[in-house]
Amino acid sequence: MASENDLNGLDLPEFGFLPFDLYVMEKWNPTSPLSIVQQKKQLVEEWIKLGKYGRREYLGTIPFPEEIPSNVPQNLLTPRERAHDGQIERTLFIRTWYGDPSDPASQDKADDDYAHLVEVISSEYGEMGLMMDEFFIFDEEEEFSSSLLSTQSGDAEFSDGVAIPRPGCMPSYVLAALMHCPDQIEGTRIENLDDLPSAEEVEGQQTLLVLVADRKACEEGWVLHLAINHKGQVLPFRVRDGADWVSASYANWSDGQQLTENTENPEADTEMYMDHGGGGGGWD
Repeated sequence: MASENDLNGLDLPEFGFLPFDLYVMEKWNPTSPLSIVQQKKQLVEEWIKLGKYGRREYLGTIPFPEEIPSNVPQNLLTPRERAHDGQIERTLFIRTWYGDPSDPASQDKADDDYAHLVEVISSEYGEMGLMMDEFFIFDEEEEFSSSLLSTQSGDAEFSDGVAIPRPGCMPSYVLAALMHCPDQIEGTRIENLDDLPSAEEVEGQQTLLVLVADRKACEEGWVLHLAINHKGQVLPFRVRDGADWVSASYANWSDGQQLTENTENPEADTEMYMDHGGGGGGWD
């Protein structure tokens, strides 16, 4: 992510302008035994799990300054995060592989492998920041390392650094990313009620594309593509695509193509390796 000081030209919404602000105002517990970070994480997770229809009541209402309780923190998001939260970007790129924390050589190799992965992905654009907004490229070891997340999570989310997402779950690395932009799960646009799909239909619709740079991606070029629904849950059909096809995947999603359009059975618990005729390898 770019520097917090890089705010040139960004619109900085005051507290109360973002839908998540209203949720914080309603749910913040100043007497909670949790730390501020822990309580924020709890609220972000609850916010995401509300889903499209649960979040609607927080859209479109902006409180007067005097209506904001003095004991509600207004700095849970940094200025740069506030400027990006809920913007048009619908793709998150998350690095989770940083090597074995007890082996410096493994960590150095992981950095080199990740740099190579980014170079291949960027071959069409010159740099990743020209493909997508750099804010949504998450590369912070202390937040996203598979070693750290495997320790914190009660469920097995990684096997030797390789992500093994379970359909219906909210991966901890997705939650960690949305801690920086909780309104990104849906944006801040108020939709016409007449245009909304049924609650049943929306469960299987993709809201976000999450690209995961796990160990298999960094070492073999196979980048994991996850379709995330309106509750932050992984949809059953996943894709592993070669590094040099990531920009095409990103473009297709930006044009409205859901990940499930790559299969005739979107409900199947499947992780498909895309073969574009290059020999079957992630770097081909």
